[in-house]
Amino acid sequence: MTGRVVTDKLPPMPEGAPLEIPAEVRAVITHAPAPGSRAHGTDGDGPRCFRLTRSIDTGGVTLRRALPLPPGERVRVTIALPAADPDVALEPFAVTGIVTDTRQASETSERDASARTTRIEFTALDDEVRARITAYVQERLGLPA
Repeated sequence: MTGRVVTDKLPPMPEGAPLEIPAEVRAVITHAPAPGSRAHGTDGDGPRCFRLTRSIDTGGVTLRRALPLPPGERVRVTIALPAADPDVALEPFAVTGIVTDTRQASETSERDASARTTRIEFTALDDEVRARITAYVQERLGLPA
């Protein structure tokens, strides 16, 4: 990616756009794993899992199900936004973020872990990825460019 990387707390767009695609979420290991930890790997990658997304904005992404990672965990999320033109190939991108919270999707499903959503707040976006997310949100929500 060639754009400038923005690492400050990123403000979200007014509201996220619906997005239902698979995402790979991988814990980012910045130090040696503690004994007994599920974290592993020598290249900085920790446990990974896949989840369907629920929505996205420039501040983060919401996943349809809870993650097996605690709030505060650093992660790398890899997703491929659908293009407005169906003939354009999807290019996945990876974004770093922090697991911020897990919420119940509804009051009636308190005991069902699959009904929980998880929000990942982005901690760094380069200009190209920010522009792609912004264009996606604007197109899906019918917002002016």
